[in-house]
Amino acid sequence: AAIVKALGYDQVDVMGYSLGGGVAFRMAVQNPEAVRRLVLVSTGYATDGFYDEMRPQQAQVSAAAAEFMKETPMYKSYVAVAPHPEEFPKLLDALGGFMRQNRDYAADVAKLKMPVMLVYGDSDMYKPEHE
Repeated sequence: AAIVKALGYDQVDVMGYSLGGGVAFRMAVQNPEAVRRLVLVSTGYATDGFYDEMRPQQAQVSAAAAEFMKETPMYKSYVAVAPHPEEFPKLLDALGGFMRQNRDYAADVAKLKMPVMLVYGDSDMYKPEHE
């Protein structure tokens, strides 16, 4: 929201995918005046929304996986823009630590007063009842 304001915008349309969807969701909850419309793609509001078998896989994300990820789109995208690509393992540790925490923002869903579009795939990581 601070970046949006610094760029001179009063309101913007916000879209986020996966963890970025979580950022978009929190922005809309915490700064609703700055979000005109919200699009959430493959994004949940609570940890228990994931299929149960996904949680152990997420718990494995750490710097130890860095070498195995060098051929992935995630790694290639990261090194294309990161000022310090050698810090990719730190990113994985931070992501893994975040994904191992339990979160429940169910009460915040009702705070979203702007139009919201939800996008999920048939084989997404979220249970249909959560979506």
